[in-house]
Amino acid sequence: MTTGLRPDRGRHLARRIERHLASSPQDCVSREEFRALADDVLGDYHGEETAERIRESVEALERPLVVLIGGGTGVGKSTVATQLAHELGITRVSSTDFIREILRLVVPETIAPELARSSFELDQSRSSNGATPHAEFERQAQQVLVGVQATIERAVREGMPLILEGVHLFPGLVDLDAASDGLVVQVVLTVEDGDDHLHRFAVRADDSDRPANRYGEEFDEIRELQAHVVATAHRAGIPVVENRQVDTTVRQVLDLILAAVSARS
Repeated sequence: MTTGLRPDRGRHLARRIERHLASSPQDCVSREEFRALADDVLGDYHGEETAERIRESVEALERPLVVLIGGGTGVGKSTVATQLAHELGITRVSSTDFIREILRLVVPETIAPELARSSFELDQSRSSNGATPHAEFERQAQQVLVGVQATIERAVREGMPLILEGVHLFPGLVDLDAASDGLVVQVVLTVEDGDDHLHRFAVRADDSDRPANRYGEEFDEIRELQAHVVATAHRAGIPVVENRQVDTTVRQVLDLILAAVSARS
């Protein structure tokens, strides 16, 4: 009852905790362990409830939801996007990296040389030539924006919810109100702890063909670009969520989406 839930929902959660304890090999549980378990169950339930409320609210709005997840390299954008899609029942998930790959095949490198390089490989000669910090990256994001806008417009036109993630979703570039027949919500993820950020590349390398040493060699540039993206998000009024733990991050993003949906209701 102290959680503020209705009595029937409170009992439902209490039974869920009881089943978890009954299935545990432990004979007893400390107060601290019990509190942590209760927090986890309440958090999971909160996420489920929020996702259901978003689905119901979007259906009532009769407009497709488009979620844009930006942030620097290695902050967990694709992982959060995938879990968020599962929570919301969204089947269409895409990445700006795919858009960049398509563009670099059709646009000559002589016209758009930035498309041929990864985001953190850009702007490395700026200190010697006096160029604006991250100017090359921002040009790359502008170039990818053409594909981003087309992807959003098609999703809205077809009435298909979409989650799009990628470093190229630079804060302030996408006009969130342009697709009047849809609801576009943008968020930026960040990993503030440098050691945690670096460790994620090693974990990612174990699950893919992307070598961790490549990112380690460019780690300072990756961190600089993340700081630039986060600072720009704050100036543009785009919500920034620190991705310490995926489940918690997904719940925070769900709350932001629900707030946006409620504001449009």
